[in-house]
Amino acid sequence: MILLAAAAGGCSRAAPLVPVTGRVVFPDGAPVTFGTIEFALRSGGPPARSAIDAEGRFALQTAGRAGARSGEHTVIVVQLAVAEGVEPHTHKAPHTAPRRVSPRHAQAGRSGLSALVKPDTPNDLLITVTPLTSTPSR
Repeated sequence: MILLAAAAGGCSRAAPLVPVTGRVVFPDGAPVTFGTIEFALRSGGPPARSAIDAEGRFALQTAGRAGARSGEHTVIVVQLAVAEGVEPHTHKAPHTAPRRVSPRHAQAGRSGLSALVKPDTPNDLLITVTPLTSTPSR
């Protein structure tokens, strides 16, 4: 028994995580319906990530454990678009194509998004992103 207690006392503990959930929305309140959100602690350490569901909701995990470390985070939102349903020769997307997030939000140095994760309390956050603006046809 004494040997086990000594061995357990020498184990290093991972930084404590706090629950972080929330929604990703556009300025008009419409949800971002797909993508991934990532929180990078400004003081360093492993990032926390989550998929974004069809209602814009997310629940962060860090290294496979629920939650994120407390502190100020840089936030990025990444969307990978698949060209399903694009009409041949016109390259037009169907009218039901989901709204897209500005690609600047996918760049850690330029995302313009941040969040404070508070210690010792669940965090339910609202992240508002800029939509991708359409470019004029050539």
